[in-house]
Amino acid sequence: MKAPNIDPSAPVGQIARHYPATITVFEEMDIDYACRGGRPVRDAAIASGIESDDLVEKLRAAVPDGVSTPEIALPALLESIILDHHRIGAVQFHDLIARLPPNGTLPEIDRIRRLLTAVHSTGTAHMLREERELFPRIEELDLHPHRVRAGSISQPLLIEFIEHDTIHEWMTKARELAFRLRGRDVDASLLDAIEELDRGVHRHLHVENNVLIPRVLDRYLMADFDYSREARVDSIRGSFFCIRRKFIEQIG
Repeated sequence: MKAPNIDPSAPVGQIARHYPATITVFEEMDIDYACRGGRPVRDAAIASGIESDDLVEKLRAAVPDGVSTPEIALPALLESIILDHHRIGAVQFHDLIARLPPNGTLPEIDRIRRLLTAVHSTGTAHMLREERELFPRIEELDLHPHRVRAGSISQPLLIEFIEHDTIHEWMTKARELAFRLRGRDVDASLLDAIEELDRGVHRHLHVENNVLIPRVLDRYLMADFDYSREARVDSIRGSFFCIRRKFIEQIG
């Protein structure tokens, strides 16, 4: 996919995909670039109470040369997701939940614990399913993009989107509760860790929603296939046979 121009009509998720340096700007402006990455800059700016032109200026300043970041191969991207997100994220959740004060300390703390425990439990099952079922299919698709295969990959990807949205909602609420505790008798470093974890989860969701899944769909739909040239394929989609009328008349 060609990198988009940074202008008010460009989707925020694709800007973050091709210009990762802009992610800090979206975070600073509290703009959801992961689960609502399809919104154009102008709509995201309005939703955050920012002038569209000011946001565009900040985004362009983050990428002064205007050069997009080259994307790594799909297998390398999958490996990065597993090692840099799945493994590290699981440890962060475990450690952070263990740092929370005992039950009954504060209502907000109890709610944060329930939310983080739910995200940790749901996210662990989600990541295991990705590694055991989805990612091997993506690797096979990348190796043999034109091979006939049973079943559609769109349904598993749709489930990804739905679960990502749920996890994002829970983490956003945990961050809001942590913000309410600022200035109260709660360890500030703990609240900082909750907000940092939320940013990390958001970045992970972005990588899958706006980088991995669009690339997989392009591969699955053979977006890079040149239909004007001859090529060896396993099947012909939308094919038909031209038969002379006299043959039809002869065989009836």
